Amino acid sequence: MRTPFRCIRDLLVAGTGCAVAQIVSTRGSAPRAAGTRMIVPSAGRPSGTVGGGVLEARVEEIARSVLETGEAVLETFVLEVEKAGDPGMMCGGTAEMMVYRLEAADPDALSLYREAATVLDGRGRARFITRLPGGTAGGRIAQWLIREDGSVLGPPEPEGGLCARVPSDTGSAETRLLTVAGGRFLVESLYGGETVHLFGAGHIARSLAPLLEMTGFRTVVLDDRAEFANRERFPGADRIVVLDAWDHALEGLEVGSGGFLVIMTRGHAFDRDVLRQALRTAAGYIGMISSRRKRDAIFAALREEGYAERDLARVRAPVGIPIGAETPEEIAVSIAAEMIRHRAGIEP
Repeated sequence: MRTPFRCIRDLLVAGTGCAVAQIVSTRGSAPRAAGTRMIVPSAGRPSGTVGGGVLEARVEEIARSVLETGEAVLETFVLEVEKAGDPGMMCGGTAEMMVYRLEAADPDALSLYREAATVLDGRGRARFITRLPGGTAGGRIAQWLIREDGSVLGPPEPEGGLCARVPSDTGSAETRLLTVAGGRFLVESLYGGETVHLFGAGHIARSLAPLLEMTGFRTVVLDDRAEFANRERFPGADRIVVLDAWDHALEGLEVGSGGFLVIMTRGHAFDRDVLRQALRTAAGYIGMISSRRKRDAIFAALREEGYAERDLARVRAPVGIPIGAETPEEIAVSIAAEMIRHRAGIEP
């Protein structure tokens, strides 16, 4: 998935500047959360959305102006239906929006966004801080990245110990505001994202992988058939593994409690082999495509091998939210939805 950080990095690398519109805070009902970005390049179409409708049209106008002047803007929008003029999008509330320009010729900006993209491309964590315009900052912003080891990339810190006061819970998705030395700072947590291992590169995996990539998961596709597990079929996968044998499918893989494993080997021929290995990991999500009859047969065999009921209770089979899915695409949607729900900590 090309996150806003990757998108900005790619624009700067290509020598294209951009304006960034970012929601700083919201009150009441708002279409998008704090931290959400829309990127307006100096040449080309915008990427991302801050809510659509009249709000987004107005924000894009501001962004085009910021591209011309270079002066950052901080503005609060009232999102009431009668004032927004778009009842299909608004339902009441306010959104504080920051819009600023990033110069392609600025090596510091390029370095910062390259580092942020590297964190997201890997499995690292970091905190990204933006000083809001206004007050003593005038029409300027400043940005820092605090690495996991505590080192800081960016300009000299303002007085008041900014980085020391930034919360260290970098795994949290929460975006928050801090006030330090009279300035306001937006703090975002960067996290490389949960990794999903797809065991089987058939039709469902081919439909599922792009959905997962678009929704922020890292994808690893594994199969013993090179004609299925390849970059042509899975162009957005973070990694593709052609296995020698299914009985060693998880060898060398790092699967922690935040890991997602989805088992869908060809014809279900090797599902039990992979599930046996999956249950030896700490993966928080283990899903297997199967009928209930097939699931019961596999579970019975694993019980005979000594697996306990608490082990089998970890397995989601049939995997996915029951939506009456039949086609590979529909099944992929049901699986992706269940994984998003699990990631959000919402369980039925």
